[in-house]
Amino acid sequence: MRKVTAIIVMLLMIPVINSYAQNRDGKRDGQGQQDRRGQQMDPNDRSDFGKRGDGAGPFRRQAMQDLKRFERLRMMKLLDLLDLDRKTEDKFIPHMREHQRETFKLMKKHEHLINKLGEGLKENKLSDNEIEEMIREINNLEKERNQQMVDFLIKSKAILTMEQLGKMYVFQARFGAEVIEKMRDFRNQQQGMEPPPDHP
Repeated sequence: MRKVTAIIVMLLMIPVINSYAQNRDGKRDGQGQQDRRGQQMDPNDRSDFGKRGDGAGPFRRQAMQDLKRFERLRMMKLLDLLDLDRKTEDKFIPHMREHQRETFKLMKKHEHLINKLGEGLKENKLSDNEIEEMIREINNLEKERNQQMVDFLIKSKAILTMEQLGKMYVFQARFGAEVIEKMRDFRNQQQGMEPPPDHP
């Protein structure tokens, strides 16, 4: 079962890794930097600050698709780790999906405020009070998202055993970093580079 899950996990990761790779390949350091349209860019030019760009819609949609794949990957890995029986799984999966839906809602609100703040700063349309208020709203959303995660973990106590709950706490803390590390190793292999040594 774990081998099958690992294969599916890698298949889900491929589009995310490819998107990550394309974004990395599109960046060039130093003088003569080029944007994705192939035009020369001045390293000191800040005219694009806060601007979403011509391709913003497709890029945001792709980012949301990648995020959904990431969350599916997270759920599959977590279910595999917890090794739930059918009855517990039937309770836990709806609980997890509801948490994901609420997370996406907060992320969309967060993105909207960040874009609004960036555009307002670029166009010099915001007063100091407006900037302060938007920063406060962004901070409140981040606090709400953190509290949402805490609530999810607490409510999971009614479904999972204490051992399973402990495993989930560790998983939630480490999963993102492990995926990023796998992406880095995948990119290094594509480029014929040796992966960096593990830190002691």
